[in-house]
Amino acid sequence: MVRKANGKWRMCVDFTDLNKACPQGSLPSSSNRPTGGLNSWLGIEANPEKIKAIENMKSPTRLKEVQKLTGCMAALSRLDSQTDNEMWTMAFDGALNSQGAGAGFILTSPSGDQFKHAIHLNFRATNNTAEYEGLLAGIRAAAALGVKRLIMKGDSELVANQVHKDYKYSSPELSKYLAEVRKLEKRFDGIEPLEPDTFLDVLTKPSMKEANDENSTVAPDISSRATEAECTVADIETTDDWRIPLIKFISSDALPEDNAEAKKITRQAKIYCMISNDLYKKAPNRVLLKCVSSDDGKHLLLDIHEGICGSLATGRTLVGKAFRQGFFWPTALKEACDMVQRCEACQFYSKHTKLPAQALQTIPLTWPFSCWGLDILGTFPRGQGSYKFLFVAIDKFTKWIEATPMGEIKADNTIKFIKGIFCRYGLPHRIITNNGSQFISANFQDYYIGLGVKICFALVSHPQSNGQVERANSIVLQGIKTRVYDRLMSHDKKWVEELPSVLWAVRTTPTTSNKETPFFLVYGSEAMLPTELQHQSTQVQKYSARIRRSSEATM
Repeated sequence: MVRKANGKWRMCVDFTDLNKACPQGSLPSSSNRPTGGLNSWLGIEANPEKIKAIENMKSPTRLKEVQKLTGCMAALSRLDSQTDNEMWTMAFDGALNSQGAGAGFILTSPSGDQFKHAIHLNFRATNNTAEYEGLLAGIRAAAALGVKRLIMKGDSELVANQVHKDYKYSSPELSKYLAEVRKLEKRFDGIEPLEPDTFLDVLTKPSMKEANDENSTVAPDISSRATEAECTVADIETTDDWRIPLIKFISSDALPEDNAEAKKITRQAKIYCMISNDLYKKAPNRVLLKCVSSDDGKHLLLDIHEGICGSLATGRTLVGKAFRQGFFWPTALKEACDMVQRCEACQFYSKHTKLPAQALQTIPLTWPFSCWGLDILGTFPRGQGSYKFLFVAIDKFTKWIEATPMGEIKADNTIKFIKGIFCRYGLPHRIITNNGSQFISANFQDYYIGLGVKICFALVSHPQSNGQVERANSIVLQGIKTRVYDRLMSHDKKWVEELPSVLWAVRTTPTTSNKETPFFLVYGSEAMLPTELQHQSTQVQKYSARIRRSSEATM
């Protein structure tokens, strides 16, 4: 015992030979197991018998008893380290298809117990990012279970060679994933990197032993009989096709056994009809909408939301575009709202309108393209072609938006942009713009005065006088942000490449003021979208039938 400066006493213990002071196995217990835990697929669990024995122990009162207790704790730590040194195996995989991206992993303990887990990626991903997500999820799960030694297996040659340091990363996005892997590797005492020649379909093609093993823990079931490119990693609910009862009743007057369901089918069948083995719904405007299954409807909404002409709009707008293309299913609105709520880009850039809705003020116009609003957006991150600015113009009658990227906002570039609009849509009556230096320059004034076009300048203190172009700016900017949004790289420079898709989506979306799409008001018909060709809309079927009849007539 040593007396401290504050008058208290400190006990000193000799730790040079604890094994002789306290032999192993002397901890009181009702079991002959020396450790204080149980080994299972969850890792090291507490042993209730050992806990009870420790609780019943008397507190040490002498130096030898303290040395004995300290020796027992040292023995337990040595046995635990032996358990931690056992090798675990983690196999991972990732997939990407039309329904989205997903990843998963299988963690196998030294005793052969397995823990399977699948995740759905609610952001725009590639095959490589999906593989990395599965790898990170498996490593995090192993670290949470206290695993110290781990073997990793995967089927991605790129990920394997990057982790193995054979390949250098070329994408900044993958470099961040690789940095996260390096950070997690530090939690393990020993980790064997991926072998580039190890290809294992851990998710899509499970072995027969795993499929028949009832004791294997699976969360959720991720087996599939589809091909590797079409396998779905996410947990998808399978429901009956809603069209089958209606088709049976219309074709053969067959009704369900449930009376309530039979009355419902009889009542709903009045607005449906069968044409060439396809079910159609009679819309109030006498247009026939092709009925599709809920699964096809989800594919359709996904293409409208995130496809090449995706607008990343609200749920009602997505459903409106789907119905305008000639498709119908009863759960469209609910599925569209759920899709928008799960979209990370939409939620990140969502608008929070606090003002109450007000009636729109009608602007009397004489003809389409008679009045344009003109403005400039920028500066953007320097994109392909060294573009940093965006010239935006909107026709106040059809709501048609034109946008062209520019590297500089000089008067010559402004004249070039305006000339392109005049050559395609004719000369307008007037143009409304702000008091920017490029709009009040002598060259620009000489150009529009020579053509006889009137220029109106919006007041700096009252930009609402050119409110439509300000609204067009927000629509284009919102579309660019959501399309280039990335969870790892929020400020992407691919906005120039995504601009045509943004404009395509805006031009094929109905406006609030006239309930029509700008494309229809300009060209007199709706644009043909990729979803119509993929799902064979009524317009596509009629065109194919007409072409077939024409070819038969010529033969």
